[in-house]
Amino acid sequence: MQDPGNIGAITRVAEAGGASCVIAAGASADPFGWKALRGSMGSALRLPIVSAEERVSRGRPRTQHGCEVIAAVPSGGYRFSSSG
Repeated sequence: MQDPGNIGAITRVAEAGGASCVIAAGASADPFGWKALRGSMGSALRLPIVSAEERVSRGRPRTQHGCEVIAAVPSGGYRFSSSG
């Protein structure tokens, strides 16, 4: 996500949808920049946001702990399946 307003909007929608956190991975815009905070309309202050420099691991630990990962990626990105 390169546009700070979009990462803010995703944070806002994630909170509305009941997400437990947002992970901004890879070459993402700063989720704590002023445009992202404005776009989140306060959701960034209530929902934990993790900024990761590397892509999220595709291992089984996420399913072993009952986590569901939902990701937005540009075309050509990685697709995760629920079977791990």
